[in-house]
Amino acid sequence: MKRNSSNTTYIITLLLFFTSTIHSYSHPNTEENVSNFPINFSCVGYGGGGVSFPSVKAVFLVHPSGKDDTRLLQAAIDSIGKLPLNENGFRGALQLSEGQFYISGQLLLNKSGIVIRGASKRKKTTLVATGNSRRTLIEIQPSQPSKFANPIEITDSIVPAGAMNFTVKSMEDLSIGDPILITRPSTKEWISDIGMDKKEGTFADRRGLKWTVGSKNLIWDRIITSIDRSNKRISIDAPITTALEAIYGGGTIQKVTQDEALLNIGLENLELDCNYDLTNPADEEHAWLAIAIDHSQDCWINGITAKHFVSSLVHVGHQGRRISITNCHSKQPISEAAGFRRQSFWIEGQQVMVQNCTSDSGINDFAIGLCAGGPNVFLNCTATNALGASGASESWSSGTLYENVNIEGSDLRLTYDFDRTQGGGWTAVNSVVWNCSANNIDATGPFCAANYLVNADSSLYASQLQKKLGLGANMNNYLSPEIIPKESSQPLHEFKTSDIPFLNKQLEQIIQAVEIVNGRFIKNGKLLWSGIVSDPLWKGQTSTNSKVGSSITGFVPGKVGHGLTEDLPWLVNNLLESENCFYNSYPGLWYDRRRDDHTIAKRNNKNVWAPFFEMPWLRSGQGQAWDGLSKFDLTKYNPWYFDRCKEFAELCDHNGILLIYNFYNTHNLLEYLTHWVDYPWRPANNINETGLQDPPTPEPWARAHMGNQFYDPTNPELRKLHHAYIFHTLDVLGNHTNIAFKVGTQYAGPLNFQRFFMETIHEWEVLHDKNVKLVLAAGKNVTDSILADSELASQVDIIDTRYWQYRSEDVSFSSCDKLWAPPGGSNRSFREMVGDAFILQSDYPFPTSEKNMYRLVREYHDQFPQKAIVTAYNDVSPIATLMAGGAQVLMQYNKGSRPGHISFYAFVNNYLSTALTNLTPNDELLENQGENWCMTDAENQTILLYSLKGNSFTFSKNIPHKSYSGIWYDPITERVVPIKDKISVGKGIKIQKPTKHNWMLLLLEA
Repeated sequence: MKRNSSNTTYIITLLLFFTSTIHSYSHPNTEENVSNFPINFSCVGYGGGGVSFPSVKAVFLVHPSGKDDTRLLQAAIDSIGKLPLNENGFRGALQLSEGQFYISGQLLLNKSGIVIRGASKRKKTTLVATGNSRRTLIEIQPSQPSKFANPIEITDSIVPAGAMNFTVKSMEDLSIGDPILITRPSTKEWISDIGMDKKEGTFADRRGLKWTVGSKNLIWDRIITSIDRSNKRISIDAPITTALEAIYGGGTIQKVTQDEALLNIGLENLELDCNYDLTNPADEEHAWLAIAIDHSQDCWINGITAKHFVSSLVHVGHQGRRISITNCHSKQPISEAAGFRRQSFWIEGQQVMVQNCTSDSGINDFAIGLCAGGPNVFLNCTATNALGASGASESWSSGTLYENVNIEGSDLRLTYDFDRTQGGGWTAVNSVVWNCSANNIDATGPFCAANYLVNADSSLYASQLQKKLGLGANMNNYLSPEIIPKESSQPLHEFKTSDIPFLNKQLEQIIQAVEIVNGRFIKNGKLLWSGIVSDPLWKGQTSTNSKVGSSITGFVPGKVGHGLTEDLPWLVNNLLESENCFYNSYPGLWYDRRRDDHTIAKRNNKNVWAPFFEMPWLRSGQGQAWDGLSKFDLTKYNPWYFDRCKEFAELCDHNGILLIYNFYNTHNLLEYLTHWVDYPWRPANNINETGLQDPPTPEPWARAHMGNQFYDPTNPELRKLHHAYIFHTLDVLGNHTNIAFKVGTQYAGPLNFQRFFMETIHEWEVLHDKNVKLVLAAGKNVTDSILADSELASQVDIIDTRYWQYRSEDVSFSSCDKLWAPPGGSNRSFREMVGDAFILQSDYPFPTSEKNMYRLVREYHDQFPQKAIVTAYNDVSPIATLMAGGAQVLMQYNKGSRPGHISFYAFVNNYLSTALTNLTPNDELLENQGENWCMTDAENQTILLYSLKGNSFTFSKNIPHKSYSGIWYDPITERVVPIKDKISVGKGIKIQKPTKHNWMLLLLEA
């Protein structure tokens, strides 16, 4: 067995990665040098350590029905949740009988004081997760998060690791017993001094390899145990695990003002299992986690065996605290043997004890996670047949003890690591590996927060706990914890389906349809004029600080939140609040975020990095694709991907959001070979016969122009695969109201594929007696050819004009006059076709003018007034598109951003939402139509005018016997100026503008 904690490894690591000043420390492997280790681990586990598990009296008994027991068990849990808490903080236990309970959904514990107990050690109680949903079987988390007061600064110049008291700037409203949140910020200076901004490589910043400010904050949930008001010092119930230093931003505390954390939850004597595809040993379309805990305190999980899950027996989130996981066993995982899988015991929380547990065939069997606050302990645990190292794989976990942990077949690593996860760097600090065994043990920490590797004759944990409890304490109660259930003196009430509270059938949610009327998007009879949000193509992090954006099919195992596995109802609410009622979704560029480095090398391991951008097609469990995982089967479809799309489509139906669904991400086919190498349709990545061939030049940054080869309906193998994929997508999503379908983004292929695509959709429509919304988004020549065919044109609902534009006269452009319209089918992305050179610095679309945008939209609106015309955002006001009869500008709205470009939304919704649908461009009412645009309804009751320059409007036509009230709108300042006097409209009448710049004038018949 090789052990490594010497200066040598530390210095080599720093020399390899750092250019800054080096400090190194030796960590001798002696008990004496660590016996006074500053962090006290005796506070971990249930009750804060040294507290026996309670025996909670059962109140209900449940027998399995032989059918789906999800509703029965959840109703029993909820019924206990309604009982009052007793003096010990418990409501009661749910006793499950021997046998198998089938769970098609999830069991949620969101009330304190509940225990779920299996029959006994001798009689097996099994909960079986059925179906193919990637879920957690048992979720322990409150329904609402806690709330906090404003931060209070910690004023000490340094609070060392292990400290349990410090000075604060203000004592106002603080009392003994208050729960608080302590935050240690990750500042620019700290990140720089530990070398975590030095990583180089392609797109190092975007890949998250360089730490960013705020991305590695540490948090600790603590309780105030004493207060010294005269000196403004407070003491807490457990130590911090990384020093708070004023030069690195110090730290803050926040009082918990509304604490929704769960207390006193127990799971005992259960076997947790899940169904899976017996023909696929790498199947991942089933339950991923057995148990997940967060925002919970004083919980225990004892005597649990989990089999066949993808990832974890238990995952403890960042705000899981004082939790004991004892006598638990993870067996026979079913998944790819890859990154973010098979982390049997995955701890990101605080004061968590994992004790007397075993794991078989795991990859990170005993895992400490991203910025785990600690202190945490793995004690007397064993991993057998380990397929990968245990330890820390993400960043800056703090204060972990591995004692008597044996990893059979792999390593134990608390070190500097960029291989297992993006941006890992220093993965563990202020941690101890004590009397452990593995193929190799690496306990290397940074100069400021060393790790220790120790062989000793005694137990560090036991000695600290003995000191805490006193010499007379019986340590066996805590080193081999066991629960003796409290037997009920009277027969238990058997909870049956008849006890499930009657639920009135929920009224069917009203669909808020987004319709197209006179070329405008309409919702609830009013104009829908708003921004659009798109899935990101790539990038992302596994922390809640991710700012990449939302992907409805992005997946981070065990984590839900913005930029992670998206909370879809939250996303919809956020879209509505931010005035974005259109969403553009497509498959990600590649599944594995390691490919963000834009290399083309085949991966030599399966350490894939999350977030995972899921693909519509299913992995086969056979062979090895370029990313290291198994190959795809293009005839089978990813149920998780389509379930997410369907759920989001339903939410869009009920909230009046239009979902634009792209069948393909065309970026995979164009520009660089790195976009192609991991694509499921590449022959190296699937088990199917496609007839596709790799590009001939396998060199880094080689061009990959696969568009026309991929979009080829004359290839019989491809045609069959495309047809089946289109039909499956429509089978899942085609019945929804607020969804519009298009081929893809960037490049929609040649004309014959666009025809094939539309004919296939029409075939499905006829077969199912349905009509779906269709977006035509292609080059101008393809668009015009489709629209010239009356049958195909009748299918088109939305014309996307982003792929051509009129150029401003002062912009020189190679081989182009004023119209820039590269032909569809030219097998290059539109941003490649800037000119003859391969220039990507100027992403398309290019800046243009309001006149050019107006001209482009008018040409198509005049020909197809009932179709919605949408345009790309070209750095000009969206007013030009609206005045020409357009329906939307493809831009994301951001409140508080550039006036005139963004918040025109507010003016439209406040003043034009009901009238604009009936307005059409009018070229007869104003003089100088090149500079002044007009829209009117048939009766001239509403007139909308927009002037690009000049001092005034001049009317060229009489409208007899009508007078109007007027409202000026300034698109630069967003100022609305009512006109006091009535206005008559007639030939030669001139209306003076408030200033010379652009103004809009709304006239309403008085």
